[in-house]
Amino acid sequence: MVGKANVKCAKCGITSKEDTALTFHRFPLPSMHGSLKAKVWAKYCFPNDNWTSDESLEKLYKQHKMLCGNHFDDSSFTSSDRKRLNKFAIPSEAQAILAQLRDEQHNPPQQSVLSQLPKFNYEMDVASTSQNNEVQVASSSQDRKVEVASTSQNSTSTAESTTQHHIHLESPNLTKESRRRKGILKELNVKTQMELSPKKQKLYNRCRKNISEIMRLRRKFKEMKKSKKSVLSALTNEDCVNDLIQCKLTSSL
Repeated sequence: MVGKANVKCAKCGITSKEDTALTFHRFPLPSMHGSLKAKVWAKYCFPNDNWTSDESLEKLYKQHKMLCGNHFDDSSFTSSDRKRLNKFAIPSEAQAILAQLRDEQHNPPQQSVLSQLPKFNYEMDVASTSQNNEVQVASSSQDRKVEVASTSQNSTSTAESTTQHHIHLESPNLTKESRRRKGILKELNVKTQMELSPKKQKLYNRCRKNISEIMRLRRKFKEMKKSKKSVLSALTNEDCVNDLIQCKLTSSL
């Protein structure tokens, strides 16, 4: 999080002077936070540029490029006051970019895999018999098919593993948060956060904070209610308590 200096969001252009309550967060350093997170931030803000090298990502960090808190879900912050991002925070609308980068890491293009296969030189001995030539060619072709099939199977297995990882990428909490966020935007008569005016942006942030607090209190109330029921249930099922209830006790006792 960045403090009092007037800074500007690299994505939407809003400044700290326009919204003093909004937090701004510096681009991650690849050597400290990992290249994957830094690439997601960079591609989200500058999709048309090339971010294949760590040097280009470090340049964004050295230029003090910032992203405002509007681009992150509540789950990306360490607390409900939305001041500090957690270690693996990425923009809420950058899930597709993360999935694409993970897919490129674990499932390289098929052409590059095939290009790594050993090349076979079929040198025919003119003096040898045609029968021996046929046996040698058939054996070499069969070996090549086996290696290609093995490579394809490994690629398919890697792709399935990556797909399963993508399925578990979005937790139920993120889905609920997305629905609540869309509900607030609908009440403000807009479809995306980018359409919000500075005044509506403040109202949007306040609504999200209040809803998060309400949901927290609701969960706490449910836990207290469940705990109370379990205590009463334990008491009524105790043999000692039932024996006392059945005894004829005086009012003073």
